Amino acid sequence: MNDQRHFAVWNPWLKLDPDVKVTYSGPESGVGAACNRQGRSRVGAGTSTISESKPRDLIRFNTDWKEPMAGTNTVDFHFTPDGDKAVVTVAIYGPKNFMLKAMGLFIDCEKMHGDQLEKGLAALGASASDTATT
Repeated sequence: MNDQRHFAVWNPWLKLDPDVKVTYSGPESGVGAACNRQGRSRVGAGTSTISESKPRDLIRFNTDWKEPMAGTNTVDFHFTPDGDKAVVTVAIYGPKNFMLKAMGLFIDCEKMHGDQLEKGLAALGASASDTATT
C-alpha cells in the first residue's frame, strides 16, 4: 500500500482499461509517492499521491481527478491487526461541487464503486498472501 507501483498491481479501476497509461513520480514509497494515470471511461485521468504514511496503520492518498470529471478526494486505508491478518477499512471523502451533489440524488455512489472496491481488496489480500509466502 505504501508503494504506488504495488497499488497499481491490485487497483480494480486500472484493470477496467487495459490501455491505461501509468507513470510514477516522487519517492518509490511513502509520502510524496505519486501515480499519474491517463485512461478512458471510468479510469479517467488524474493523480494519486500518498499524503500520509503510517505502515500497518494508515495510508492516505490525495486524488486529483481531471477526467471524466474534475474533483479532489482523500482515500484512507486503515489497517487493524486481526491475528495473523489485517482488516482493511477504506474511506473515500472530499468536497462535493453542485454537479456531484446533484448526481448523488440519482446515483448510489457506494453501490457504483463498492463492487470494484471489493474486487480490489480481495486482490490486495491475495497479493499480500503471495508476498508473505515468498
